[in-house]
Amino acid sequence: MLQMIFRKSGYTDIFIIGNFQFNIIMFEFGYSPFTDNNGNKKNIFNLNFTDLEQLQTKEIEEGEHIEYKVEFNSSVKKKIPKIISSFANESGGWIFVGIENKTRKFCYIENNGIEEIIQQLLKEHTSPIPKIEIKFLKSDSSRETGILVIWVPEGIEPPYIANGNIFVRVGSTSTPLKNDEDLFVAIKDRFYLDRLYQKSKARKQEIADFCNKKISISNDIPTNLGIPDKGGICNIYIIPVYNLNLFEHLETEEDIISLFLAESKIPKPYFSGNDLFCEMNIEFKKATQSYMSIIFRSSDVLDYFQNTVAWEQFFNGSAKFHIPISYYPNQKSIIGTIKQNDLKYENSEIFSKFQYYDGETFIKTIILCLGSYFKILKKVIPDFSEVFIIIELENIKRLVLFFDLEEYRQVIKEKGLIFSDKQSIKIDLYNLNAVKIEENNLMFYLLLINQVFRSFGYTNNEFAKFFTGTMRKHEKKS
Repeated sequence: MLQMIFRKSGYTDIFIIGNFQFNIIMFEFGYSPFTDNNGNKKNIFNLNFTDLEQLQTKEIEEGEHIEYKVEFNSSVKKKIPKIISSFANESGGWIFVGIENKTRKFCYIENNGIEEIIQQLLKEHTSPIPKIEIKFLKSDSSRETGILVIWVPEGIEPPYIANGNIFVRVGSTSTPLKNDEDLFVAIKDRFYLDRLYQKSKARKQEIADFCNKKISISNDIPTNLGIPDKGGICNIYIIPVYNLNLFEHLETEEDIISLFLAESKIPKPYFSGNDLFCEMNIEFKKATQSYMSIIFRSSDVLDYFQNTVAWEQFFNGSAKFHIPISYYPNQKSIIGTIKQNDLKYENSEIFSKFQYYDGETFIKTIILCLGSYFKILKKVIPDFSEVFIIIELENIKRLVLFFDLEEYRQVIKEKGLIFSDKQSIKIDLYNLNAVKIEENNLMFYLLLINQVFRSFGYTNNEFAKFFTGTMRKHEKKS
């Protein structure tokens, strides 16, 4: 059930949409030298300055997962890309700048734009760029100095190359693989290289295996001949950058179900710039447990269980949405409307070759599904900020997304009927970037779902007009 309560206008026309990319991976937290009072492993996000004392009390030495640097000088800057890439190629690691190696003595440094410098060094000297997290922990004695902590998770796209070389972590050293005439060295380095490629291949296969629809969901519709057919479905697969482990924040499956169902009932704010534009939600009414997940549906009426929006929420934070695209039951009425726009055709029977779907409801449903996920997960885990997204469209060949908008009528007058030529489309899984979440920003969703509507034949500018027109149309109704 869609609910929309509009308040303040102020939406801006923006028709030029840049490239908006995604990536598909989940980094594990792996090794950490830090624990809390209960002995649980601490990651970089909940690390504070006093935790650094554990490096001294536990006598954590430099090694496979640890690197110490006293200062951030030109020599360290030169080494940083190879150290980070070696950790990413292996099983991850930690770099501490401002700590002496042998004694673990704190040698406080100043934070003069170090994070930006490191990111720039990686852009210039590594490929692909390894994922890192940086935290500057200020000392109690000074607000200006502290210890720089860099955490490098195990990479999922190895081998990572720094300055033309592939580095691996051997003990406390970042060592390059070499083309050596010594047969033993050549075999050893070939083994390392093969292992890195196999690790990358295995990770990509895990993601490919995740992106499937294994739950009961369909979109059966009558064709113009009255024969049931499969209608269009949009599948959205979301993977947080890091394993969120919901049970660290909610104790039981019942807690998860109760929270998600209750939160889905509450309209959430969406903004255009700094102005509140509307409040809206999609209510999920039914939940069932499954293996490693909970499946929510937007209807509790048994007759419609296969044709409702399904949200499969996994306990590691990843999610799948399966969205039936809304079919217009009165196809003749839509055809009549479309034919009024000076289309070129010789036989009106050609219009029966297409199926006509509600583009405006589709836009809102995608926004509300993604918004529900982002907003609820952020409520549970405030540090949650990045995800990877894959979008797949099924059964969309000769599917027409219709918008009852003047902007739409103008487009088909100029270009004719626009429809999808492909049966299914899946956005490229592997050459993309993580999405930083802006869960309240309507422009964020415009950029996000722009990729979907290109698959139905619309340009970036055309879709932006339909998106804006859809929002304004409902705003005026309120």
